[in-house]
Amino acid sequence: MSDAPESVSSSSLMAPEPATAAQAPRQDGADTMAAALVDRGVWTQEQAATALAGIDAEPEEGGTLAPAFSAQRDSLELRGTLVSHGIDESTAGFFGEMFRKALANPPDEATKSAALAATVDYFRAEWGENTDTMNALAKSELALLTQSYPKLPELLEVSGLGNHPLIVRRLAQQGLDRAAKRKLGIG
Repeated sequence: MSDAPESVSSSSLMAPEPATAAQAPRQDGADTMAAALVDRGVWTQEQAATALAGIDAEPEEGGTLAPAFSAQRDSLELRGTLVSHGIDESTAGFFGEMFRKALANPPDEATKSAALAATVDYFRAEWGENTDTMNALAKSELALLTQSYPKLPELLEVSGLGNHPLIVRRLAQQGLDRAAKRKLGIG
């Protein structure tokens, strides 16, 4: 053995290696936050690694959003669809909020059946002999909305709002306005 220092080749210097996909900095900054929590002693390195692994983990099979988050997402999507179909922002917001509340706490089948019967009676009294025509207009508007938002019929069913008088009336009015514009040649 020689007492002379070993020569170090340039290939063995501690040059940083290119980061692999697993080592690359995360774009969401979660790795930086985890490192800061470890540096401050809030987390152990193991806790940080577990938290970072959980971010990219696939949800458990059948996993879904919590009902409140799902209801919020669906109500925002509905609002956007309604606005894009010419319904004013405040009405779209009102209907979106109705949906959010109803989806977060959906009615049972008996409640939906009672609401349907009450709505039919209400519109027969209001629209009289025009009830079938107005209902057809509402259904045609619903079909147009469904083209943009295919989930809508399911949401109407689950929430029980598919037969809500305000919604049926607004859809029928939208259909009537659309038909009048076509007749005038402006729509």
